[in-house]
Amino acid sequence: EAYRPQRRSVPEHCDRAGVCDRFGKTLAENVLQYNVGISYRAIRDIPTRVWHTDEQGNKRLVPVRKDYIKKFADFLAQELHMDRDFVEDTIHAKASVLGSVPYILQANVSERTFLRLKMLEKDWPGLHVESSVRRHYPEGRIVADLLGYVGPISVEEHRKITRELGNLREYIRAYEE
Repeated sequence: EAYRPQRRSVPEHCDRAGVCDRFGKTLAENVLQYNVGISYRAIRDIPTRVWHTDEQGNKRLVPVRKDYIKKFADFLAQELHMDRDFVEDTIHAKASVLGSVPYILQANVSERTFLRLKMLEKDWPGLHVESSVRRHYPEGRIVADLLGYVGPISVEEHRKITRELGNLREYIRAYEE
Protein backbone atom coordinates (compact mmCIF):
# COMPACT_ATOMS: atom_id res chain seq x y z
CA GLU A 1 0.00 0.00 0.00
CA ALA A 2 2.87 2.38 0.72
CA TYR A 3 4.23 1.94 -2.80
CA ARG A 4 0.95 2.75 -4.51
CA PRO A 5 0.49 6.32 -5.72
CA GLN A 6 -1.05 8.46 -3.04
CA ARG A 7 -3.54 11.22 -3.69
CA ARG A 8 -4.28 14.15 -1.43
CA SER A 9 -6.69 17.02 -2.01
CA VAL A 10 -5.66 20.38 -0.61
CA PRO A 11 -8.19 23.17 -1.10
CA GLU A 12 -6.59 26.51 -1.92
CA HIS A 13 -8.40 29.76 -1.42
CA CYS A 14 -7.51 32.67 -3.67
CA ASP A 15 -7.06 36.15 -2.31
CA ARG A 16 -9.42 38.84 -3.50
CA ALA A 17 -8.64 42.52 -3.35
CA GLY A 18 -10.87 45.12 -1.78
CA VAL A 19 -12.90 47.42 -4.02
CA CYS A 20 -13.09 51.17 -3.43
CA ASP A 21 -14.85 53.95 -5.30
CA ARG A 22 -13.00 56.98 -6.69
CA PHE A 23 -13.27 58.77 -3.34
CA GLY A 24 -11.67 55.90 -1.43
CA LYS A 25 -14.88 54.63 0.16
CA THR A 26 -14.80 50.85 0.63
CA LEU A 27 -17.44 49.04 -1.43
CA ALA A 28 -16.23 45.46 -0.92
CA GLU A 29 -13.75 44.04 1.56
CA ASN A 30 -12.53 40.72 2.85
CA VAL A 31 -13.47 39.79 6.42
CA LEU A 32 -11.82 37.05 8.45
CA GLN A 33 -14.19 34.25 9.44
CA TYR A 34 -13.62 31.22 11.67
CA ASN A 35 -15.26 27.89 10.79
CA VAL A 36 -15.60 24.63 12.70
CA GLY A 37 -15.93 21.48 10.65
CA ILE A 38 -15.71 17.72 10.70
CA SER A 39 -13.25 15.70 8.64
CA TYR A 40 -14.31 12.07 8.60
CA ARG A 41 -10.96 10.80 7.30
CA ALA A 42 -9.40 10.87 10.77
CA ILE A 43 -12.50 9.26 12.30
CA ARG A 44 -12.32 6.48 9.71
CA ASP A 45 -8.85 5.57 11.05
CA ILE A 46 -10.42 4.63 14.40
CA PRO A 47 -11.24 0.91 14.41
CA THR A 48 -14.90 0.01 14.16
CA ARG A 49 -14.86 -2.67 16.87
CA VAL A 50 -12.23 -4.04 19.27
CA TRP A 51 -12.23 -7.12 21.49
CA HIS A 52 -11.97 -6.31 25.21
CA THR A 53 -11.59 -8.71 28.13
CA ASP A 54 -13.47 -7.87 31.33
CA GLU A 55 -12.53 -8.83 34.93
CA GLN A 56 -14.06 -12.32 34.63
CA GLY A 57 -12.03 -13.06 31.48
CA ASN A 58 -14.99 -12.80 29.12
CA LYS A 59 -14.27 -11.34 25.72
CA ARG A 60 -16.72 -8.97 24.12
CA LEU A 61 -16.78 -6.65 21.12
CA VAL A 62 -16.75 -2.94 21.91
CA PRO A 63 -17.90 -0.45 19.22
CA VAL A 64 -14.97 1.97 19.50
CA ARG A 65 -15.77 4.25 16.56
CA LYS A 66 -19.45 4.56 17.48
CA ASP A 67 -18.55 5.42 21.09
CA TYR A 68 -15.99 7.97 19.90
CA ILE A 69 -18.52 9.65 17.60
CA LYS A 70 -20.95 9.95 20.53
CA LYS A 71 -18.29 11.55 22.75
CA PHE A 72 -17.17 13.78 19.87
CA ALA A 73 -20.77 14.88 19.21
CA ASP A 74 -21.24 15.64 22.93
CA PHE A 75 -18.06 17.72 22.92
CA LEU A 76 -18.98 19.69 19.79
CA ALA A 77 -22.56 20.23 20.94
CA GLN A 78 -21.35 21.65 24.23
CA GLU A 79 -18.70 23.89 22.64
CA LEU A 80 -20.89 25.18 19.80
CA HIS A 81 -24.20 25.27 21.74
CA MET A 82 -25.90 22.88 19.35
CA ASP A 83 -28.12 19.81 19.68
CA ARG A 84 -26.08 16.64 20.30
CA ASP A 85 -28.32 14.46 18.14
CA PHE A 86 -28.06 16.92 15.25
CA VAL A 87 -24.25 16.91 15.47
CA GLU A 88 -24.11 13.11 15.61
CA ASP A 89 -26.50 12.77 12.67
CA THR A 90 -24.41 15.26 10.71
CA ILE A 91 -21.26 13.24 11.35
CA HIS A 92 -22.92 10.06 10.10
CA ALA A 93 -24.90 11.57 7.22
CA LYS A 94 -22.80 14.35 5.74
CA ALA A 95 -19.22 14.21 6.98
CA SER A 96 -18.90 10.49 6.29
CA VAL A 97 -19.88 11.04 2.66
CA LEU A 98 -17.32 13.80 2.06
CA GLY A 99 -14.35 11.78 3.38
CA SER A 100 -11.25 13.95 3.54
CA VAL A 101 -13.05 17.17 2.61
CA PRO A 102 -14.17 18.85 5.83
CA TYR A 103 -17.89 19.49 6.32
CA ILE A 104 -18.43 22.92 7.89
CA LEU A 105 -20.60 22.36 10.94
CA GLN A 106 -20.74 25.99 12.06
CA ALA A 107 -19.43 29.04 10.23
CA ASN A 108 -18.38 32.37 11.66
CA VAL A 109 -17.70 31.32 15.26
CA SER A 110 -16.07 33.72 17.71
CA GLU A 111 -12.30 34.07 17.86
CA ARG A 112 -12.28 32.74 21.43
CA THR A 113 -14.11 29.56 20.35
CA PHE A 114 -11.80 29.24 17.35
CA LEU A 115 -8.65 29.44 19.49
CA ARG A 116 -9.99 27.04 22.12
CA LEU A 117 -10.97 24.45 19.50
CA LYS A 118 -7.72 24.96 17.59
CA MET A 119 -5.80 23.94 20.72
CA LEU A 120 -8.05 20.89 21.17
CA GLU A 121 -7.83 19.87 17.51
CA LYS A 122 -4.92 17.51 18.21
CA ASP A 123 -6.91 15.67 20.92
CA TRP A 124 -10.06 15.10 18.82
CA PRO A 125 -9.53 13.24 15.53
CA GLY A 126 -11.95 14.58 12.95
CA LEU A 127 -12.13 18.10 14.36
CA HIS A 128 -11.31 20.64 11.66
CA VAL A 129 -10.97 24.30 12.63
CA GLU A 130 -10.03 26.84 9.98
CA SER A 131 -9.91 30.53 9.32
CA SER A 132 -11.19 31.72 5.98
CA VAL A 133 -12.00 34.95 4.25
CA ARG A 134 -15.48 35.96 3.19
CA ARG A 135 -16.60 38.87 1.08
CA HIS A 136 -18.35 41.71 2.92
CA TYR A 137 -20.18 44.60 1.29
CA PRO A 138 -20.45 47.46 3.84
CA GLU A 139 -23.13 49.26 1.80
CA GLY A 140 -25.30 46.16 1.59
CA ARG A 141 -26.74 44.02 -1.16
CA ILE A 142 -27.28 46.90 -3.59
CA VAL A 143 -23.53 47.42 -3.99
CA ALA A 144 -23.06 43.67 -4.37
CA ASP A 145 -25.54 43.75 -7.26
CA LEU A 146 -23.82 46.77 -8.83
CA LEU A 147 -20.33 45.30 -8.58
CA GLY A 148 -21.38 41.80 -9.49
CA TYR A 149 -20.84 38.65 -7.50
CA VAL A 150 -21.00 34.94 -8.02
CA GLY A 151 -24.37 33.85 -6.80
CA PRO A 152 -27.34 31.69 -7.70
CA ILE A 153 -28.71 31.73 -11.23
CA SER A 154 -32.17 30.76 -12.37
CA VAL A 155 -32.96 27.39 -13.95
CA GLU A 156 -33.84 29.06 -17.26
CA GLU A 157 -30.54 30.93 -17.37
CA HIS A 158 -28.64 27.72 -16.60
CA ARG A 159 -30.45 25.87 -19.40
CA LYS A 160 -29.73 28.71 -21.82
CA ILE A 161 -26.01 28.63 -21.00
CA THR A 162 -25.92 24.82 -21.26
CA ARG A 163 -27.62 24.94 -24.69
CA GLU A 164 -25.21 27.60 -25.88
CA LEU A 165 -22.19 25.56 -24.74
CA GLY A 166 -23.60 22.49 -26.53
CA ASN A 167 -24.04 24.50 -29.74
CA LEU A 168 -20.49 25.82 -29.49
CA ARG A 169 -19.13 22.29 -29.04
CA GLU A 170 -21.02 21.17 -32.17
CA TYR A 171 -19.62 24.08 -34.18
CA ILE A 172 -16.09 23.22 -33.04
CA ARG A 173 -16.55 19.54 -33.96
CA ALA A 174 -17.91 20.50 -37.39
CA TYR A 175 -15.04 22.93 -37.93
CA GLU A 176 -12.41 20.33 -36.96
CA GLU A 177 -13.83 17.76 -39.40
